[in-house]
Amino acid sequence: MSEDNHASMILELARAFESGDLDKILSLFDDDITFVNPFGTFEGKAEAERFLSWNLKSVKFEKISEEGIGILVQGNKAFYDHKVVCQLDDTPAEFLVMSSYEFSNGKFKLWRQIFDRLSVAEQTASGFLPQKAVGAIVQAARKGLD
Repeated sequence: MSEDNHASMILELARAFESGDLDKILSLFDDDITFVNPFGTFEGKAEAERFLSWNLKSVKFEKISEEGIGILVQGNKAFYDHKVVCQLDDTPAEFLVMSSYEFSNGKFKLWRQIFDRLSVAEQTASGFLPQKAVGAIVQAARKGLD
């Protein structure tokens, strides 16, 4: 499969997230996919489906767009620098994501995703106690910087 096809698959995956199309997302995955993100490591399509079903229930992806260097492909590996704009339990959030991929037989075989869960929590925490807890963590993390 060509590098152009790999780049197209990444965009196809992004569009499937925007539409909440779990079946489409899963159709792009190898049966033995490894999906790694800040929530954990999900081995195989069934585990990826379990996580994504949970994720798509609370997150409504509005727009996934290229940022920074965008999509880089070399052979069967790729990198995607992008921004996610979404609603998390009906609260707006946006954050940067770095994803790396490996492809096998025209499918995603490995997907590693990095994003800042704390910045998402900071944007979406609701209620007195969750806001105070997240605020305290952010304040402690920035100690000496401000």
